[in-house]
Amino acid sequence: VLRHEYFCLWLNGDIGAGKTHWVGSFLRTLGLGRDVIVTSPTYVHAREYRLANDTFNHADLYRLESVDAFLALGFDSSRYRGEIYEWASSTNCCVPPTHKLTIDFTKSSESRLYSFFVG
Repeated sequence: VLRHEYFCLWLNGDIGAGKTHWVGSFLRTLGLGRDVIVTSPTYVHAREYRLANDTFNHADLYRLESVDAFLALGFDSSRYRGEIYEWASSTNCCVPPTHKLTIDFTKSSESRLYSFFVG
């Protein structure tokens, strides 16, 4: 992903699977400060994070039902080094993933197991 000038990830997984937590960890590996809290963009649709000279868009499309609703949000891909969309699908997002990351998980009362598949 980081070899490209631009990337777009679609994260899929059930509620509570750890998508937002993963985004925070991913952005921290890129240089996001530990003091920056990464929270779910569910109710605001998107949050932007600035790292050095790059801006990253983290969006949640859970409540969007169409590509028109996505377009109405006004995201401009040319502004971002990377875009990370939770709950993206071909019916609610018109920015194709350059890498599609699917998160499968097994949850017990003691731990979670995450499996990442890039396709």
